[in-house]
Amino acid sequence: MLCVYEQHQVVGQHEAAFERAYRTEWAPRLAETDDARLLWYFNIAHGAGRSYQIITLTAVASGKTWQALRDRLTAGDLAPWLEAVRRYRYRVDSKVLVPDPESPLAIDLASVPGQRDEGDPGLYVEEVVRAGDKGSGGPVDTSFPDIERFSSFTTAFGTGVAPEHTTLYAIRDLGGLVDVMTGAPRRRDRASAQSVTSRLLRTAAWSPMR
Repeated sequence: MLCVYEQHQVVGQHEAAFERAYRTEWAPRLAETDDARLLWYFNIAHGAGRSYQIITLTAVASGKTWQALRDRLTAGDLAPWLEAVRRYRYRVDSKVLVPDPESPLAIDLASVPGQRDEGDPGLYVEEVVRAGDKGSGGPVDTSFPDIERFSSFTTAFGTGVAPEHTTLYAIRDLGGLVDVMTGAPRRRDRASAQSVTSRLLRTAAWSPMR
């Protein structure tokens, strides 16, 4: 499985239309087959980063599926959808992520709903580790021991900064997040981690995974 990670800088006045395009068209149309799904639709939590930044993760079963989806977007049935979405945003930065072998996340794509009723939004901490010359980009410790490590990925060859490691931590108990925010900073092996960034993400109420 591959995950296409996209960070969208959305035009403020078109934020609702952008979200509607993903909720009512992108997610259900991917669900017409069993080999691609929208997994997460994230907003950067208020006060945790720039406004009007949306993050989406779309899973595809294989490289062949990714190519077929690309063809649909460039010259197929999804081309009009993409043209509309381009009018709703200023830019998009994307990369392809490969799940790490030890990642807790195991998904049967066919079981992920294409449409989902609204519920309580989910909260996640996203951590991105970029390795130095002597590091692999993987985690050298458990950065947030009080919250659940939900999934971890490595950036695929040729699709972004490498080596780079992305981990999503699911916040099931706000007490754990408070402990992380108010506790003593955790240190890393400087040879392994050139830079570490983290931010708080909030899923849309309808996001297929929350």
